[in-house]
Parts: sequence; structure tokens; C-alpha cells
Amino acid sequence: YFNANDSASARGDIDVTNPDPANSNNLKGAHRTGQKDSTTALQAIFDHAFQTSGTTVIYFPAGKYLITSNLIIKGRVTLMGSVD
Repeated sequence: YFNANDSASARGDIDVTNPDPANSNNLKGAHRTGQKDSTTALQAIFDHAFQTSGTTVIYFPAGKYLITSNLIIKGRVTLMGSVD
């Protein structure tokens, strides 16, 4: 599981309190309950982000995301998580 409620999500140099919604992707198809596998949806989101120019921000709302295999993130992608 990736737990976006974990305080470790807020560590580092990323300002998670002010995500830029104009350049953010939502997590379409990903389930934040931890009950359904989100691996395929997340990989599709990461692959789409790689196709865009510049840095893409992918924002994870609070929740648990069930991931059953490795995810590959290419290009300039910033992952942000909720601090709720």
C-alpha cells in the first residue's frame, strides 16, 4: 500500500499545502480505499505524464492505494500527497 495519510508523504522539498491545480493530474481510475488494485490506473497516469512537456504534478488525495507490482515513473514527474 501507498498510504497518502502517512506524515512521511509531506516530507521533502515539495509544498504539499499549495498544489498547482492548473498543472496537476487527478488519479482517475485509482481507488483510495485500499480495497481495489490501483496499479494499472497509476501506471497509465504516470505514462501519460511522461508524454506531456515540462514537469507534471500528480496529486494523491488522502487514502490507501493498493499497488501490486512495481510502478515506473519516467520524465519530470512530481508526486504530491495530502497532509490531511
